[in-house]
Amino acid sequence: MLKPYNIKGSKSLFFLFLIWPFLAFLFALRSYHQKQSKIITWLFLGLYGFTFIIYGEGMDGFAYASRLEFTAGLPFRDFFQIVGGLYAVDSSVDIMEPLMRFIVSRFTSDPRFLFLLFALVFGYFQLRSVDLLHQRFREHRNINAWIFLWLFVFINPIFNINGVRMWTAAWVFFLGAYHVVLYRDKKYLWLSLFAALFHFSFLAPNLILFIYYFSGNRNKIFYPILIASFILPEFELVRNFIQQAGDLLGGSLEQRVITYTRDATLTRMERAAETRRWFLTIPFLRYYLIFAVGIAHFLWKKYTRTRELQNLYSFLLLFLSFANFFRVLLSGGRFFTVFFMFATAYLFHAFINKKARKLNWLTVVGIFPIILTILISFRIMGPTISTWLFGPSFLIFIAPPTSPFNFVL
Repeated sequence: MLKPYNIKGSKSLFFLFLIWPFLAFLFALRSYHQKQSKIITWLFLGLYGFTFIIYGEGMDGFAYASRLEFTAGLPFRDFFQIVGGLYAVDSSVDIMEPLMRFIVSRFTSDPRFLFLLFALVFGYFQLRSVDLLHQRFREHRNINAWIFLWLFVFINPIFNINGVRMWTAAWVFFLGAYHVVLYRDKKYLWLSLFAALFHFSFLAPNLILFIYYFSGNRNKIFYPILIASFILPEFELVRNFIQQAGDLLGGSLEQRVITYTRDATLTRMERAAETRRWFLTIPFLRYYLIFAVGIAHFLWKKYTRTRELQNLYSFLLLFLSFANFFRVLLSGGRFFTVFFMFATAYLFHAFINKKARKLNWLTVVGIFPIILTILISFRIMGPTISTWLFGPSFLIFIAPPTSPFNFVL
């Protein structure tokens, strides 16, 4: 068994990373509280991006790689068209992905360097968010909090750089909203709003965050809204409202809204869902987290009546309502992933306050959806991982990229 890595200085760990990155990564996880270990973890995530395998044309990553090759042929003056093209119909409504792509294109058209940058940016916001929970975990270690900490990591894992815009935005929004909701720190509103530069759809979650910030913990109002979001057949009403709002925006924003709300897009989503295995069509994790948050709030009042958890619970009520109303829009339930991140953080903090040393029954009930979520994450991630990511560093540069799945499937 690996022992916690504990040396004076960081030269040895960084030297090990240069020789055998995966081994250094394992040591870093065992002593993650050390600054150099966090840097090594971040660098390893970047290395995963550098070795990211694009195994099919249907991947979003294939489109990003193709756009990089096209952008590499553009003159430098087109940089201003990318930054200033928010309302041009033929340009992206997002800023950060085109900006990162343009920067990389000035040096190379090799997609490995683009995904290296994607992974470093994604990993930075992910690890900053994980640190918020990990610091509390070190103060009050227990098996229940440990399980939910790992669930938090795998709700939006690193392989989501395949859809870098949406999922980087999710971590950016979480990092900002976490401070706004729990600690009422309004300066982080700017950080949460920054998420919309990665994916325009995060204008909507930011609106929810602003409503919560200025309304406060109005549970008597939020409960009826939440109930309505479960039982009212609001889809047509919501979609028509979104389309009308898109008409007012104009340009690329209008075109993107139409794309996400038109019948053809929604039908394609429904057909894709029908081809999934039965255990993927049932939102076990969603049902469990809603149930567990409710149990913790109503039965563990001694541990969840802190100001921070009261704030987070009220925000969860409002955000879940938003996700329910918009569940058929924007590629299905992508905003539920953001809800999962906040709900998992709530349960993590509840168990930290409870200080339960033994495995709690509420955790046991959630073992199946938690393990299923993590296994699905590994299954999706598998084909994108290079076999040589686990070996000495020189193999990454001289061996042809191939996934371990090629040997077992």
